[in-house]
Amino acid sequence: MDEYIVDDRINEQDRNYLLSQVDSIHTIYITREHIQSIKSQLNSEDYVTIHIALQKLLRLIFLEFHIENFPLDLDEAGNQYHFTQFIIQNNIIQSLIHLIQVQYSIQSTIDSTQILICLLCGTSQQVELILQQGLISSLSLMLQSNIDLIAFTGLVAVLQAAKIRHSKPFCKQFLNNQCEEYIFKRYQKEPEFCLKTLYSLCTKKPSMKFELIKSSLLFIIDKIHKENKIGIITKCICIVTGKWIPLPPLKENHLKRIQLLLDTNVMARFVQLMKINESEYELLQVILTNLIFVLSGTDQQFQFVLKQGIMRQVQKLLDCKDNATFHRCLAFLVQITNKSLGVSYLFEQKTIIQIIIRIYSVEQKEFALLKIVSIFENLILLGDIEQVQSLIDQQLIKIIIKNLRLNLNQDNVQVNCKTVELLQSIFTKVRNINKEKYEKWKEEFIKFEGIQALTSLKSQTEQIFSINEFLNT
Repeated sequence: MDEYIVDDRINEQDRNYLLSQVDSIHTIYITREHIQSIKSQLNSEDYVTIHIALQKLLRLIFLEFHIENFPLDLDEAGNQYHFTQFIIQNNIIQSLIHLIQVQYSIQSTIDSTQILICLLCGTSQQVELILQQGLISSLSLMLQSNIDLIAFTGLVAVLQAAKIRHSKPFCKQFLNNQCEEYIFKRYQKEPEFCLKTLYSLCTKKPSMKFELIKSSLLFIIDKIHKENKIGIITKCICIVTGKWIPLPPLKENHLKRIQLLLDTNVMARFVQLMKINESEYELLQVILTNLIFVLSGTDQQFQFVLKQGIMRQVQKLLDCKDNATFHRCLAFLVQITNKSLGVSYLFEQKTIIQIIIRIYSVEQKEFALLKIVSIFENLILLGDIEQVQSLIDQQLIKIIIKNLRLNLNQDNVQVNCKTVELLQSIFTKVRNINKEKYEKWKEEFIKFEGIQALTSLKSQTEQIFSINEFLNT
């Protein structure tokens, strides 16, 4: 151990004795008697004895969990189930909880907290056992401490506890007891840590009940409106979005979260942020991700978003030079076109469709092409015949065939498969509705050598079936 920080009351002689005791311990030789001895020391009224016991436990844990310091290395820690069970069975937990609650000294409070958080890396049953002994109330006491170091350690401990593998019970109990209020109060001193902690508490999977996270969401939304630092705003948006965009149909929890964002005027704030931060690509990406989430809601929520002026900003971003932001824009447009409301809106706007067609005529990267083809598939599937005709009038069939030829030499099998499906959807759309248009579109397809392009693709065996099926139409 390179360094040991002890309470100011410990003199030089005590310190030397303490270090000699800590350095003499080796994890290999630990027995029940050793642990019982440590427990006895933890319950002592002598502060030096307590510190020795805590440092012995810390040394054991750092060796067992293969970490060098807390909390930085805890993410890399192994799940030491057997060691944790050994500690639990020897009734050490209650002694550690007691030391936190009485805050006997700064160091004993910090050390006890570090040990308990490491032990939370065990099984879900072990986590429940530790929670039952009063961990949440102990951490909330630390967060309320007038001693900054103790309060900050409490905040870090909550962050780490919320990130462990079996953290859902911890997060639910913490939020159910409304302990997040103590995190809000520390925001001015440690905004970054507070946001990281709230993110870990509120973004569990499956999602937390809306009522549990509502106060945190309101706190974060207030920061989205009032903060000027891009990094802070970006982190706040990540919290209200969550880690995962759920697949529809959305559950009530998600719909309530979306409605809260709409009710608190966050969409207007997004438009403002997009206007004044056109080169802040990370911020733009998280805004677009949040919009994709919000568009997953009800038709009423979907319509509300479209009326906020978001599309004008998205239109600008389609020509941005940052690849990740461009891809987020395409993902946003895929989400828009997943609903007939969005398809109608895009056909009415016209400009965005013109831009997508222009991009499709020159784009060669696989990921972007897949998104663009998905957009056109949705437009064709949910649009009416005249709307699809407007795409044909803008040379869509010609561009599709040109891209098929370009991709022949790049072996983009997935792109080619999706492109064949796109062609199929065009002709399937019109065949049973308007024979005249069907013949006209077929002539255009033949004129641009579409049959030759498809025949060339037959060398890619994965596509033979779908190509033959298409040619037979």
